[in-house]
Amino acid sequence: MLASFFLIFLPALRELTVSVLLYGPTTRTIGVAIYTLNEDGETVYSAALAGIALLIIVTGQTIIGRFTRAVK
Repeated sequence: MLASFFLIFLPALRELTVSVLLYGPTTRTIGVAIYTLNEDGETVYSAALAGIALLIIVTGQTIIGRFTRAVK
């Protein structure tokens, strides 16, 4: 299950099309923010933001996994 998660997650991480469509004058998606920081030469900040996003995703996945196992 972990391998399939990464097989789906990693290509989706590179996908900016949906993020660009959701980006607006008052909203900024995290994918666009990471891309913009990286393009502006702020690689340390973009890596930190990507790391934070990864921690949030893994934490959410863990919480959801524990709740779904408890239901069975």
